[in-house]
Amino acid sequence: VSYFGNNGHGVVNQNGGAFNGGGKNVWIGANTNGDGDYHLTAGSPCIDAGDPASPLDPDSTRADMGAFWFGDSTGGDELLLPQGLSVQPGPFIVGITGTITNARNVDMAFTFDPSVVQPQIPLLLRTAFDGASDAQTDWFVVGDTVFVAMASSAPVSVANGLIAELAFTSLANGASDLTWIWDSTNANEVTPDLVDGWVTVAEVLYGDVTGDGAVTAFDASKVLQHVVHKITIMPIIAGDVSDNGDLTGYDAALILYKVVVPEYKFPVEGGAAPPKASREDVLQLSWLRDANGWILSADAGDGPVGADLVLRLPESATLSSDAAFAWDRDGDLVTVAVASGGGVSELLRVEGIASVPEVVSATLNERVAEVGRPLEFALHQNAPNPFNPSTTIAFSLPDAGRATLGVYSITGQLVRTLVDGEVGAGLHRIVWDGRDAPGRDAASGVYVYRLDYTADTAGGNAVSAERTERSEVRRLTLVR
Repeated sequence: VSYFGNNGHGVVNQNGGAFNGGGKNVWIGANTNGDGDYHLTAGSPCIDAGDPASPLDPDSTRADMGAFWFGDSTGGDELLLPQGLSVQPGPFIVGITGTITNARNVDMAFTFDPSVVQPQIPLLLRTAFDGASDAQTDWFVVGDTVFVAMASSAPVSVANGLIAELAFTSLANGASDLTWIWDSTNANEVTPDLVDGWVTVAEVLYGDVTGDGAVTAFDASKVLQHVVHKITIMPIIAGDVSDNGDLTGYDAALILYKVVVPEYKFPVEGGAAPPKASREDVLQLSWLRDANGWILSADAGDGPVGADLVLRLPESATLSSDAAFAWDRDGDLVTVAVASGGGVSELLRVEGIASVPEVVSATLNERVAEVGRPLEFALHQNAPNPFNPSTTIAFSLPDAGRATLGVYSITGQLVRTLVDGEVGAGLHRIVWDGRDAPGRDAASGVYVYRLDYTADTAGGNAVSAERTERSEVRRLTLVR
């Protein structure tokens, strides 16, 4: 340690405590235990012996001689870097915690391994000084070192809490030490107790965006919150289970599907999309009038459903869903993400609005979706077709009414009645197992299925009531 003062100059090594200072011996209490602490020790004649014209030390006494002013202790102040933080490849947060007492400034510097982790830009997310009216914060990264400075005129105290959060990203599997630079870290110009740390980058557990070692519905919820911008820091690599380079509601839906079917492999792991999740009809979205508003429905088969929407809605509109969903509002634009681990027909309910909600943009299972007008009477083509042993027939009704759905031979003979009675408005799916009314296997061949629908739509009074009668026929093929 080099020393220069008004008595001369000299050098103290770790094993010594005295040196010749301008012709006389001066005892300054040098570091003797190799811990890197070069503060003056009690009884040193360098205490309160600096230039009288220098600013006073923080304890309001004459300046001490040396790089650091003397104090009986650090006042219990302490700064800790994360101890063994385990993360997956992608963004993560380095939280610096500890205790500071009546601090008007905190300066921090620590090193990291740039081959394993890297700071993001912007680096500083929040600090303990953020609540002060005139708080000033700044940061700088050079090579493998991060510098952070925080200050305010009002003193800030934290007891075993957050001092600063920094945004990092991991680059490769491995571990990076996080090591304090002792002489560049202080609170009120006093070096507190410093505890070094380290971060470990683990193998990716796809779907586990929370990093708790398990894939759960909570992970899907976090993905949805990221889609609507309520969460900005997210391990994209772990969450992008569909492997399309982005996080969407469909990723959340696949995570939910994984929760229900643990053996399922995500597409990013080389697995296939779940059954029926890639059918063309997953692109169909439709609004259905409801007693209190509107229902957005999707024909998505039996596979996971993930929808990302931007709607234009008034402040009076409210949203709800039986599926997992998240939303955020920016003026009259509402961003919505919906996810279900299994096929659903009702994605979202919007109440408090009389006209059909305006859809600014929509994707369903990561493909651009067209949103149709409110549901009309329709009989959809069965799928699969040809089929063996069963197929699904879908139909939609604009209003509740009486519906009959039957399967007939090509000569017009009734083979099986699938629906006969009152049916609610909306999209419906019926499975035909390829059997006739007595339960016998129907023969291979071409059949037709017919939907008959009758509904009474009431107006303002009984006189204005209208009756709707509709029918539609389609063909299907059974192959034994």
